[in-house]
Amino acid sequence: VEESSTLVDEIAKRQEQPQDITKLISLCAQNCLYRILIGKRYDYDDEYFLNIYDKHSYYFEAGSKMQKQILVLRIFFGLRRIPPFSSTNRAMLERMQFLKETLKGWINEHKTSYSEDNLRDFTDEFLMNIKKNSDSSFTEDQLVTWMIDIIVATTNSQTHTVRWPLLCLLHFPEAQEKIYQ
Repeated sequence: VEESSTLVDEIAKRQEQPQDITKLISLCAQNCLYRILIGKRYDYDDEYFLNIYDKHSYYFEAGSKMQKQILVLRIFFGLRRIPPFSSTNRAMLERMQFLKETLKGWINEHKTSYSEDNLRDFTDEFLMNIKKNSDSSFTEDQLVTWMIDIIVATTNSQTHTVRWPLLCLLHFPEAQEKIYQ
């Protein structure tokens, strides 16, 4: 709820100028997700947050040349060594490494402030299971993998799930009025 009011405030700042709100919605979705995963959110103009967004959104730029090459690489993995696919593959690996390093940094922050009496988020819960040695699948590498999977699977889906109803409401003001009432 807090994040939705922040999103509305960000949209209102644009003073009714035409805009593509996809990025704002995506930043909102990422903040909701980060709140669950690491217990914090970022301002929409935070450079660190925007850098993470840019590295992540690289995979989802619909219709871009890069996205098409990524899809071809997924089907024909052997092309990863042949130009122009080799540069796309290198860029993908660099961006994934950046994301892994970012997540490891967050995990290390959590390890220094971890308290079993005050579990704040997903990362703390996972760290608790690592400390208990309850299962060999609870490792820091597995935590990074889980977080990447959750981020990649969720952010784009949430963005489009919110964007489509908003688009429909813009085209059908009478539906807006009914919802408002």
